[in-house]
Amino acid sequence: MKNDYVVKTITPPETYPIRQKVLRPTQTIEDCKYPGDLENTSHHLGIFKNELQAGIASIYNQDEHGRASPGIWRIRGMAVLPEFQSHGLGAQLLEGLLSYAKSMRATRIWCNARVTAQGFYTKFGMQSEGKQFNIEPIGPHYVYAIDY
Repeated sequence: MKNDYVVKTITPPETYPIRQKVLRPTQTIEDCKYPGDLENTSHHLGIFKNELQAGIASIYNQDEHGRASPGIWRIRGMAVLPEFQSHGLGAQLLEGLLSYAKSMRATRIWCNARVTAQGFYTKFGMQSEGKQFNIEPIGPHYVYAIDY
């Protein structure tokens, strides 16, 4: 099934509908526009089956305070539509983001991971840092990171 899908670069607005549907269903499309989306270093991926977009992911040159910082990259807005989940699409997206960040000389890649996604990030060598915290109105998260 993995070979049925194609990962390609997309624009920030192409991420918004899936961000809203999967990650922020109680919020507006405006709430799905993230700081850094339009930076020239930011990178957005979509995964498609034929022409149907099944998932999205973004990565930003941002440290834990939201500032551009050489070598530090933040994964954000990873989502796969429910009908396409559990088929390895998230893994393909994350591999694409990690590859991009490494090509940009990443020394650290991090994200705010939902509690339900902890196992996913661990499979890619990322480790939990610090205590659980809450992002309103989304829910509990941990910081996950990998250093190179």
